Amino acid sequence: MWLLYHPDTKQTVVLKQMFSEKPYRQERDVYLDINKQDPQHKTIFKLLDHDDELQVLTIERGDCDLKKFVELRVENNQPLTPNEIMYVFMSLLKHQQKLWEYGYAMCDMKEENVLLKLGELGAGYTVKLADMGGCWKRNSDQIYPQGYTMTYFDKAVLNKIEQ
Repeated sequence: MWLLYHPDTKQTVVLKQMFSEKPYRQERDVYLDINKQDPQHKTIFKLLDHDDELQVLTIERGDCDLKKFVELRVENNQPLTPNEIMYVFMSLLKHQQKLWEYGYAMCDMKEENVLLKLGELGAGYTVKLADMGGCWKRNSDQIYPQGYTMTYFDKAVLNKIEQ
């Protein structure tokens, strides 16, 4: 994965190359489908381009992930205010709800996959989700690469636990 800054558009993008066809196509298809359903790109970042031969996705990128943002604020003695914490969590809940409406479940929610896009001159920020490789079509038998499903554990794993 490479982060690039395009000086003409003043846009940060990520180039994500995958070396296995199935995860590449799965993530590409999720981005394409959600981008169609969310043309304003309020929930996730826009897929700008994809190269099926090289298996590369070019995706808009936020300015900072949530983990780094919180660390920087704490280092500068400016922890998140209760209103900011509520804003972030409400944004995450709304995004999860939207993904659900679009027919997907996000199975890889973590601070590194929550990105902030800063407003003009650093005033305010919006919250969006990243890494749609951990996003799975609901009501399908897709299995997450490590054996998890959208409900987290595959039925076979749960059956073994019960025994």
